[in-house]
Amino acid sequence: MLVELRDVEVHIEPETILTQAIQEGDISVDTLVRACVDEEGADAVLEVISPDIIKEYCIKRDINIELNYFPQIVEAVKEFNTTEKAMLLWQLLKDEG
Repeated sequence: MLVELRDVEVHIEPETILTQAIQEGDISVDTLVRACVDEEGADAVLEVISPDIIKEYCIKRDINIELNYFPQIVEAVKEFNTTEKAMLLWQLLKDEG
C-alpha cells in the first residue's frame, strides 16, 4: 500500500536538535559557537554567556579558576577623570590603614 503525504506540518525545536547533535558528536561545541558568532556576532554570543554562567558552571563541576581582574581594572581606570582617579586613590589608601 502506498501512502502519499501532502501538506505535512512539522514543528522542530532547534535547541533539542542542537543538544542531540552535540550529545551524539555530530557537531562540536566549538563549531556551534563559531557558527553563532558568524551569524549574530561575538557581542551577541558574549551577552548570552555571562560571567555568572561561567562561574556557576565551574562551581558545579568543581573547576578551580583563577580570576585576574587587574588588566580590566587598569583599562577602566584609564577612562576615569582626574577627580575619579583621586577618589580611587583615596579609597585605596584609606582601606590600607
